[in-house]
Amino acid sequence: EAKLCIPSSELTMATDMMRGFKITSVARADLDGDGYDVSKVSDDDMEALADRMAEAYCESGDFWSHLQNIADDMEIPRKK
Repeated sequence: EAKLCIPSSELTMATDMMRGFKITSVARADLDGDGYDVSKVSDDDMEALADRMAEAYCESGDFWSHLQNIADDMEIPRKK
């Protein structure tokens, strides 16, 4: 069985490339403020809501267009 030998500098770079940063969160207060009864909303319900919202955001295409627009506004350079 062949083993991979990955230099630590490449491993660090790969790890850094995949590091996630928080965009937003959802709280019971968000639902409450929008008129929902949160008295029986469990943490599992909130996790499911957050997962579905994240999925919807990425699938809608808004995530990618917002990423590009904001990165351009921040003058993050593009690859050459």
